[in-house]
Amino acid sequence: MVSLRVVSPPICEPVPLELMKQHLRVDIDDDDILITAYMQAAREWCESYVNRSFIKKTYEMRLAWLPLFDYRQQGYVSGNAPNPGWYNGLWVADSLKIKLLRPNLVPGSSQIVYQDLNGNEQTMNGVEDYQEGAYSEPAILTTLSGLFWPWTQYNNPNAAVITYDAGMGDEAVIQELLAEFNASSPPPSEEESLDEEISLRQAVIPGWVQAALMQMTARLYEHREAVTELRLQEAALGLQSLMGMYMVEDFSPTRG
Repeated sequence: MVSLRVVSPPICEPVPLELMKQHLRVDIDDDDILITAYMQAAREWCESYVNRSFIKKTYEMRLAWLPLFDYRQQGYVSGNAPNPGWYNGLWVADSLKIKLLRPNLVPGSSQIVYQDLNGNEQTMNGVEDYQEGAYSEPAILTTLSGLFWPWTQYNNPNAAVITYDAGMGDEAVIQELLAEFNASSPPPSEEESLDEEISLRQAVIPGWVQAALMQMTARLYEHREAVTELRLQEAALGLQSLMGMYMVEDFSPTRG
C-alpha cells in the first residue's frame, strides 16, 4: 500500500504568466486569474502523466511497511546482511529499494519516520541511515551496504512516512545563485528575492515541458466546456508525444 500527497506546493508555475499570455495572444490582465488556474491544472495533469515534479515541492509518501528481506529463514542475525553469491546479492539489493513516486529527488532532502514493532516513532535520514539514489530513474532510497531496513509495526497502513523534495534543475546550483543574489548590495527585498528564485526555477524547466504546458493551457482556455464540436484528438496526441519523451514508468517494486 503506497500513497502520495503534496505537503508543500511549488512557489510558481513552470511557465511565466507573461510568456503564457503571449502564447494565448492575450494582451489584457482581466483573465490573469483564470489563466493561472488553467496553468496549475495543466501542470498537475502533466506531472501525473510523466510521474515527475517540475517546480520543487515537498511530498509525503506513506508505506504500510519498509521493504523486507526475511533474514530469519536464512539463519542470519537481525540487522546484518548475508554475503551471498553475485546474483543472489543483486536480488537482495534490488528487493530493498524504495522507488519514489515523484522524481527528481533533491539530494539530501529525504527523511523516513516509521513506527517500530512497539509502536514507537523512529526517524531516519538519507545522510546517515540509508542511501539516496537521487539521479536514478525513478529516484530510489536503499539501505546502507550490508544492512536491512528496520521492522515496522504490523497492520499499520502508515507504518512508514517518507518526506522529500523533488523538482527539476540542480538544487545546489539554484541555491548558490540565490545566495549570491541575496548577498548583493544593496540587499534585495523579500519580494525581489522571491522573484529571483522564481526566475531561477523557471529557467531550468526544459523547453519541451513548457511547450506542452502552453499547449494544454491553451486548450483549457479556448475550449472551456467538456463537450465541443471540434475534433481535438490530434492536439491530444501532440501533447502526449511531447510529454511521453520524459516519462518515468518503473515503479512496480515499491509495494510497501
